[in-house]
Amino acid sequence: MWLCDWFKANKLSLNNAKTNYMFFPCGNDHTNNGFSLCIGTDKIQRKDVVKFLLIHIDNKLIWKEHIKHVNLKISRAFYILRTVKQIKSCHHLKILYSTLVQQHILYGITLWGSTYQSYLKKTIVLQKGSTAYKQKWVQCSYSQTFQDM
Repeated sequence: MWLCDWFKANKLSLNNAKTNYMFFPCGNDHTNNGFSLCIGTDKIQRKDVVKFLLIHIDNKLIWKEHIKHVNLKISRAFYILRTVKQIKSCHHLKILYSTLVQQHILYGITLWGSTYQSYLKKTIVLQKGSTAYKQKWVQCSYSQTFQDM
């Protein structure tokens, strides 16, 4: 049964412009032997990296593109935290950290966290930078506790 027949039989539609496929090589075989996928008369585009549920999946499952994306998000978030740290209280900075940084680190970490250490190096450095922010917040909340007494 062809894909278009299956979609018609199940009363489904498919946006061919947004549809693509990925080829996962087996072992040392990195060729796809001229394989192409068509739905009707439309040829489906082959991709090496696909974004699915906010996770960038590559055909070798090394997660390099996703880690690069996470590092970019974390770097932008730290810029925001540095610019507002003089204005906001420690409580607000903690909330900003959890919404801007922590969610990007934790989302999908069971998938991409076990990749090569060389790919994770920058993420680890950024995470260590976040530890410095957390230590400042602990000191800040400690001093605020004594001010309230």
